[in-house]
Amino acid sequence: MSAFALVLIALFSGFALLMAYVVEDGYLAAALQLEAERQQQAWQAQQSWLQPLDPKTRLVRSPAEFPGDLRSASEQRPQGREFPGQAGRHYHLRALRGEWGEVWLVAEVGDRLLVRQMRGTVLIWLIAGAILMLGCALTLGYWIAGRISAPLAQLAGAVAGANPQYASTLSGGPQDGRLAEVDALNRAFDELLQRVHQALNRERAFSQDASHELRTPLAVIISSAEQARLSLTDRHQAAALERVLTSARQLQQSLQVLLALNREAESTGSECALLPVLERVIVEQSTWHDDPALQLEIDVPDGARIALAEDVLHLLLANLIGNAMAHAQAERSGRRPVHVWIKPDRSHLLISNLSAHSLGPSDLQPFVKGNDSAGLGLGLNIVQRLADKHQLQLQFNSRDGWVDVSLGPCRI
Repeated sequence: MSAFALVLIALFSGFALLMAYVVEDGYLAAALQLEAERQQQAWQAQQSWLQPLDPKTRLVRSPAEFPGDLRSASEQRPQGREFPGQAGRHYHLRALRGEWGEVWLVAEVGDRLLVRQMRGTVLIWLIAGAILMLGCALTLGYWIAGRISAPLAQLAGAVAGANPQYASTLSGGPQDGRLAEVDALNRAFDELLQRVHQALNRERAFSQDASHELRTPLAVIISSAEQARLSLTDRHQAAALERVLTSARQLQQSLQVLLALNREAESTGSECALLPVLERVIVEQSTWHDDPALQLEIDVPDGARIALAEDVLHLLLANLIGNAMAHAQAERSGRRPVHVWIKPDRSHLLISNLSAHSLGPSDLQPFVKGNDSAGLGLGLNIVQRLADKHQLQLQFNSRDGWVDVSLGPCRI
């Protein structure tokens, strides 16, 4: 703001000086014009010239009669009408042309250039006025900034400390001496905070309902299906029951991931060992994917760790390894290999399986599913969102008929 005020002050000061010079030159030129008209009227009346009224003005009939400093200057600029002289002299020149030939009115106006004489004083006044105006601009800017920045800083602190989980307001209403725009911003933030609080309450209620009302029936369905499978002898009924059991397990797994997504991420920096969780997941998945052709190869060091809570890691590995075991293709020998290993650079966990279809980033989009998938195409997208929530790198790549799932970073 001070820079803008300085620019305005300099601009208008320049205009003021320029206007003073223009008015002064116009006044002197008008006086010389009046004398020229007087001389022309005298010639037309009596064929003779008059003595100029101004003692500083002379009527000369030839440039040779010009003062020496004027003569040398006029030779350099024959068409000029104003010439600086020596020793403080300054000349205004006016040519009179007519039937009498050509004569000149020469006025020495050096002592009448008041602006030039007062230029130092004028500059001092302009500088003093500039300082005064700059001080006023800074004072006004400080006052305006105080009315804006202080309430905004207070509002920023209130927003930073606000907890949407609790119903609260950021301000106590309009305050005297504060801009109405800041009060309007406060009210808008209060309304937004209330809407966020209401949305969190609805989400919390939904999560509680889903956790209690869905997990229990699913557990009953899975337990009952497992008990019924032991007593079934009909092959078709057993296959149908197996499909029900598989779907229920997938639904249970998806529900657990969705509930984990809905929980607020912990920022405690917790870390857990990979191998114990991995072994537990493999035991669980092996009972669900009871296929003698499945062969798991695990090459994970005992000291491998990952910056993640154990329950979240269990959910991620259960989904990724279960997906690899479900979609693993058979080799010529009939084996369906699934490899779980640490990358050579010891930075990520890799889960690899043979696949008839390549897998890339586009397969992580919602509702994109493989040809042999019976779901809706949301599983990998949900797992990706869970990894992103906990700031993990989850990547899917295809190479020579294999699909590699990379999860990390890990620490050994």
